[in-house]
Amino acid sequence: NRLTVIGRLTNSTVQKPRAVIDFMAQVWNLEGRIEGRVLGLDKFQIKFRTEEDLLQVLEKGPYHYKRWMLLLQRWEPTVSDQFPSNISFNVKIHGIPLQYWSEGTILTIGQELGCCVIRDVKEAKIWVEVNGLQPLVMKMEIELPTDDITEVEFEYIKIEKHCFTCFSLLHEEADCLQRHQNSLTPKDRILGITQIIALHRIEAEKRSHE
Repeated sequence: NRLTVIGRLTNSTVQKPRAVIDFMAQVWNLEGRIEGRVLGLDKFQIKFRTEEDLLQVLEKGPYHYKRWMLLLQRWEPTVSDQFPSNISFNVKIHGIPLQYWSEGTILTIGQELGCCVIRDVKEAKIWVEVNGLQPLVMKMEIELPTDDITEVEFEYIKIEKHCFTCFSLLHEEADCLQRHQNSLTPKDRILGITQIIALHRIEAEKRSHE
């Protein structure tokens, strides 16, 4: 299992493990060079021929199928139902005061989300691994050296469908237990940066299909 990746669907009603395996082989341009098998209704395993192919695939994520994200994690010797749970995103941090804009500040904020590395200091962009089974953190209050409190916002790059109420990757907003019955639709309320970009992308695809 050393050269395998375990995957989890985030929406098994529209995603199917076998279809995902076949589709990702084309996306990765690795047709005939990977072997996949279904591990249940929402999990699958993909075996690579080389370490290089495996690492390259993980580095270029995240991935989605039918607009819902996929959780891909390198195999570990565990029997936990929570595995795999991790997903990696390029995240851009908005709202850092210019006088505190530094590599140290960016890294400190990023580590509050999860294991991360800095990709671009000028853009405040990080690569971070988060728990995809938990709602994503979209905003965070930070304390400055002056003891003032300010808020930063996270832009999750390449994210697709997710709940715009609780920010879970696992359900539609209409199915969210935290959504109030009389809540406005996403189009009619103020959204965060990540949701605005995702909504524009989803609507653009709908228009192209029409």
